Amino acid sequence: MADLGGKLCVVWECQGNENEMEIWCAEIGVKKNSDGELWGQLVWFGKVLSVPKGSSIVNCSSVSL
Repeated sequence: MADLGGKLCVVWECQGNENEMEIWCAEIGVKKNSDGELWGQLVWFGKVLSVPKGSSIVNCSSVSL
């Protein structure tokens, strides 16, 4: 998870075809309502990369420029 311009970014891996693993990402807008509860709205999600089967996300870092 990372802060992406005030939105939450979540990255995960999924099984692709028999030879590939897929990396997916979702961007979620988060707001606090009047009761102090956090509410999220899905802004975007999709597959961002296909890698060879057996690959995995070991470390995921957020970088601000």
